[in-house]
Amino acid sequence: MDPTTSSTKKKPAANRKKLDTAADDDDKEAPLSSCGCFFCAAREPDARVRRAALSAFFRAMPRSDDSSHVLVASFVWNLAMSDPADPELPSAGALRCMALLIARALDADAGPSWLRRHQNVYIPYYAAHVIGSYTIRVPSLAALAVEEGAVAPLLGLMRGSMTWVEQRVAVRALGHLASYDATYPAVARHADELVPLAMRIASACLGRVYAEFLAVSPPQRERCHRDLLTRGLGGAETENRKAEEWASQLQCWSLYLLSCFAFRDRRTHGLVCRDAEFLSDLCRMWGASSTPTPRGGRADEATLQEPRRQAEHRGMSAGRRQPLLPLAILRRLAVHGDRLPLAASRRPRDAYSSSEYRRAVSRRPGRAALSRPKKERRRRHRKITTATTTTTTT
Repeated sequence: MDPTTSSTKKKPAANRKKLDTAADDDDKEAPLSSCGCFFCAAREPDARVRRAALSAFFRAMPRSDDSSHVLVASFVWNLAMSDPADPELPSAGALRCMALLIARALDADAGPSWLRRHQNVYIPYYAAHVIGSYTIRVPSLAALAVEEGAVAPLLGLMRGSMTWVEQRVAVRALGHLASYDATYPAVARHADELVPLAMRIASACLGRVYAEFLAVSPPQRERCHRDLLTRGLGGAETENRKAEEWASQLQCWSLYLLSCFAFRDRRTHGLVCRDAEFLSDLCRMWGASSTPTPRGGRADEATLQEPRRQAEHRGMSAGRRQPLLPLAILRRLAVHGDRLPLAASRRPRDAYSSSEYRRAVSRRPGRAALSRPKKERRRRHRKITTATTTTTTT
């Protein structure tokens, strides 16, 4: 039932008039959202009253159990996706609420029973997506998410405590938190676990998605996964296509998180470059990607079905390991249209001694035109101007 509707019985006209008059008198003292409904609070025209009502709702939501909570989480996620820079809901406690909901789902004792009630199984996915969406652009909101304790629940989802679907959005959110100077230390405290975990996810996620979803017949797949993938629109073909895209995004976002550590921490960079198995997998991720599409792209079917197949670009020199990591990661991110790590532009100039490494990092997609000498640009402009003048005279 729609949480904005009411099931109260109709009253006689005289009684209804008295109730309306009493309600008008009460509205002068009590807010429109005194019922405690999120949607009533969101419609409150008074900003001060709306903020107080939303704060009260977000404080109570993780401790209560209501069938409308999944609608609230989905609605907040839509707001976060449409306007990630709007601080109203985060400042009202939405980020802390989402972190507590994820922690509740991961609780070993009460979590399983809570997830089985109503449609609560969808809530951790939406909650992690809300955190990732509000932290994608604004550093102050990312700092607020860290203060509200979002790192530990996201790390729990990234460990695979639930499924690969929730793991995908957790990796996305942690990558955003690791990309800012203010929030990187909070994520770096878990570097000993995060770095090997990101390497493992990047290497094995395509095979996991294929084994747990694509290789399963559509009627036997998890119902919640099918709903999240298709939004109720489309059949098995749409599910397969979206699962391939999400698998590629999970791999790409894992590399993004890993690159945030590698660009900032020399110890992490050395740890990754000494892992021969991961380096060979990284070459496969580079060479075996399919035709690029925006924001994560689509992994080709052969890669999903044969995650351990031979890479096409094994010819890279194994002795030049230092530039290998940034070259491969930057190439992978460029192929899939994902944004480059913010940490790459913020690192100290002398953080790495290898000039070849610094040149590899500086060669970003779309920078070729900017690196052209000024004289050449002026010469081309002069030629175009001369040709235009000659044509006009003729």
